[in-house]
Amino acid sequence: MNRFPGRSDGQTQASIAESPTPMLTKPPRLVVEVLSPSTRYLDLVVKLEEYRQVGSLLYLLYIDPDLADAILWSRPEGGEWRQQRSISLDEILDMPAIGIKLAMSDIYERVTLPPRAVE
Repeated sequence: MNRFPGRSDGQTQASIAESPTPMLTKPPRLVVEVLSPSTRYLDLVVKLEEYRQVGSLLYLLYIDPDLADAILWSRPEGGEWRQQRSISLDEILDMPAIGIKLAMSDIYERVTLPPRAVE
């Protein structure tokens, strides 16, 4: 599904790069989305499929702002997309292709999180 009818991903990226104040200077390798209740479906379903079509993209990280909950989609160059879900502040999100290790505790450092239910 393309939210920009009549434009391919390459055309959309090219028009952004050609704008007087381009948002992209290089093809993206990582996209981070902070989820909100009003756009959650759009972000996790519609935009996910759009992002997966971006050839340069290797990582897509979704962050829940209210819970320690992150979803990291990764694609090794030339490989298939894989999903990793992290719900513990002790976990590390590893993105070796771009040289980033991101601690969940750093993401949520200044966020007051509700206690998790014990199962």
